[in-house]
Amino acid sequence: MPSAETRPRGTLRGMVAVGALLDRRYALTSVLGEGGMGTVFEATDTTEGTRVAIKTLRQDLAADPALRERFEREARALFALAHPHVVEVLDFGIDQGVAYIATELLIGRPLSEAIDNGPLDPRLATLWARQLLSALASAHAQGVVHRDLKPDNVFLTRGPGGLEIAKLLDFGLVRFVDSEQWGASATLTTDGEVMGSPGYISPEQACGGRADGTSDVYSVGCMIFELYTGNWPFEEDTQVKLFRAHLLKKAPRMHESRPGLNVSPALQNLVDRAMEKPRADRYQDAVALLSAFDALPQPAAWLG
Repeated sequence: MPSAETRPRGTLRGMVAVGALLDRRYALTSVLGEGGMGTVFEATDTTEGTRVAIKTLRQDLAADPALRERFEREARALFALAHPHVVEVLDFGIDQGVAYIATELLIGRPLSEAIDNGPLDPRLATLWARQLLSALASAHAQGVVHRDLKPDNVFLTRGPGGLEIAKLLDFGLVRFVDSEQWGASATLTTDGEVMGSPGYISPEQACGGRADGTSDVYSVGCMIFELYTGNWPFEEDTQVKLFRAHLLKKAPRMHESRPGLNVSPALQNLVDRAMEKPRADRYQDAVALLSAFDALPQPAAWLG
């Protein structure tokens, strides 16, 4: 990846680079990351004098009305989710063909990095799981489905007292649904298009079906499993085998995945129910899952 110093500076219509002044306000100073949808920059808000993150949509994608709508949905969804464990959106718009979202600049590390550094203390796993569920419950209560939950989309940053707290981000696959019935509104994708990440994908997403709130419940169940054990529920050597496992296999018990971990029956039952293959057998949204999590005896899991 070229460094920020070697990138072309300035803007052309539909393109943006380090050195540009976006919307006469955001001075782009460096590249934080690049992905399939676009580029994330660090920037200075010249109006407020603060540092922010700017997420831009790739030029070719911005020319596609459906993908531009998906990007705008992410902005609207995040604006609606004023929650301490969801990244804060400050502004969004289109300037000279560049679609962008301005968010708070988070300093810290992705949850995936914390997990990769070794199994977590169960007390820390409980704290971050609860924060993630709180954020997701708020989204579901407002009719917002994430559809791509994974540790890479949770960021750890310092909160009050210096303790790391979790923030849910990257709603790039988000869609709104009817609050009375998951899946009542049209999705931006068509049946047969796989959306989600292989380690955490719900059975219905693995076969190209429609994702709804119960799909998020399945994915966050996989994440809770990993928070406590340090492992995916299913360890396979190909994506096809991994998808098949999500469709057909029952996950191991958490204490089997991490020897020395003691798991309360209530926590194990919660994870099992979140990861049921039929949607109807899962918690129907993260609001119900959070309620069940808050009712767990404490400690829900411990070492020794």
